[in-house]
Parts: sequence; C-alpha cells; structure tokens
Amino acid sequence: SAQPLAGGRARPLAYFKGQRVHAVAGIAHPQRFFDMLRARGIGVVPHAFADHQAYQPQDLSFGSQLPVLMTEKDAVKCRAFGNDWHYAVPLRAELPAAFWVALTDRLDKLRPN
Repeated sequence: SAQPLAGGRARPLAYFKGQRVHAVAGIAHPQRFFDMLRARGIGVVPHAFADHQAYQPQDLSFGSQLPVLMTEKDAVKCRAFGNDWHYAVPLRAELPAAFWVALTDRLDKLRPN
C-alpha cells in the first residue's frame, strides 16, 4: 500500500493501476522500485536520485500533479514538505536462503568453543 505523506488513509498499490505516476527512488538500485511498480500495471515516470539524497521541495516538483510514489526510505526525508499527492511505498527485501546459510556459518565461526 501507499501512505500519503500529508496523512490520511493508505491506498493499495492497485489504486494506481492504469495511472501514470512519478516514481522517486534514492536507493542503491532504483530500477527495482520502478520495475516493481510497473509489474503492478502502474505507468511510471522514473526519477532516480542519489542514494542518501538530501531532498528539497523542488526535487519533487515535476510540473504536473500526477501522484508521486516514493520509497519509504525517501519519504522520511520528504515528510516536512510532502503534500496530498506524495505517497510512501514500503519495500521489503527478501534475501535468498544461501545468504542465511552463509551468515549462520560465519557467526558459528565467531562463537567461542
């Protein structure tokens, strides 16, 4: 779901299906966020920013009042100037099982005998 930055009720991403939106991502791989939205039938106008971007209000002024969907990480930095058409979209990272096995193995090696 997408949470409006200005407050109010969250909207399911399906609400934006068939619509054009501005998508904002200042994460390591912004294309993943844009692809996730497109996979849900949302028309994405992508805006990739640097990781750890220090957003200013003008960064989100795109010359139209299309909804602006942004990662939750980016939205935290925009809450002070967010408006009714700015939305935070939470992301969930899923790591492969091999990662967890390797992590457990490494932690086991650090434990004293």
